[in-house]
Amino acid sequence: MRLAVLLLAFGLAGCTHTRPADLSSAATRAEVNARAERGHPVLHLDGQRGRQVRSLHVAPDVTTWIDKKTGEARSAPTAEVRAVAFRRDGHGALQGIGIGVAVVGLLDTYLGALDGEGFLTFSPLQGAAFGAAGGAEIGALVGAIRSDRVVYETARCRGPVARCSE
Repeated sequence: MRLAVLLLAFGLAGCTHTRPADLSSAATRAEVNARAERGHPVLHLDGQRGRQVRSLHVAPDVTTWIDKKTGEARSAPTAEVRAVAFRRDGHGALQGIGIGVAVVGLLDTYLGALDGEGFLTFSPLQGAAFGAAGGAEIGALVGAIRSDRVVYETARCRGPVARCSE
């Protein structure tokens, strides 16, 4: 039963939040550039797979970055940018904690209410407390692994980011 809850937590933790991005707008470029300073950007260009980058800067005409694998400074016309994705590890962990507390705490409350005489007898409230504590630990771990993402998609990118690079 706990394995099913753990698999459910893996499936639910870590969401993707998609935002339309008009990179011709100074405000949108400023938002993407500010997030790039704080986060882990993945840049998606026309006809290419996403690549992890550092020092991303989106300007009106050209986008510059340092390739995380090679350390090379690179650039491309901003018109070729299809999407920029950012991981938010802390948010994924917090979501995982919430899911773990809710799912495992409720499950243990229900099982505690059904349980008669066993090796250890807990009241439903005690079962919920122990379940919530265990769920929070598992949820934080799963959420940190799965992470949470924010994706800025340009008008040319329709659907999941995976399709943007095809």
